Amino acid sequence: MSESLKPCPFCGGKAIVSFDPDGTKDTKGRKWAYTVLCNNCCATSGLCWSSDMAMVAWNRRENDGKID
Repeated sequence: MSESLKPCPFCGGKAIVSFDPDGTKDTKGRKWAYTVLCNNCCATSGLCWSSDMAMVAWNRRENDGKID
């Protein structure tokens, strides 16, 4: 995925994609082991089964697509 990670929505810190090699596989064989983590306040995207999915979850914001 060419999309970059947005800053943390809580503290503005830098975020990274993290992989847990001990992640759990679901019934479809997908390994839920990816998350995006803020290096400053430890906010996370929650577990995802791919790095792309974690990045999309992290970059989504409540006001996406809305006009103020």
